Amino acid sequence: MDPARRDTFFDLVQKSESDIDYSELLFASGLIDHGFMLHLQKHWFGKGPGSSGDWFPESQPIKQKFRDNMTQAFELSKANNKPVVVFWVVPTEYVYVTLRETATEIVLFRFTPMPPSPARPRT
Repeated sequence: MDPARRDTFFDLVQKSESDIDYSELLFASGLIDHGFMLHLQKHWFGKGPGSSGDWFPESQPIKQKFRDNMTQAFELSKANNKPVVVFWVVPTEYVYVTLRETATEIVLFRFTPMPPSPARPRT
């Protein structure tokens, strides 16, 4: 991860209101592209017309949980000059996030149920 982009993201998070969608801040700092930002908003966070967090409606709202943990990860990354590594672990019963610091990196684990797929639409 580019430390300059990490620092830009961290600064934007620190200056923003807590209800600002952190996916927009990831995009603004160059850490994700526009398509991925839209994916996070629609499927994960329930932002946009007709969206309520398509993938994990029983665990909504999850945006603040993800933002808080990402902020903490980037804070540790900046303070200790370590990269942030994110793992998505499926399937679990519900959405939760945990953070660990190792000798070489900051590890963010996101646990979720299995997301729907075209072959397994959510009913």
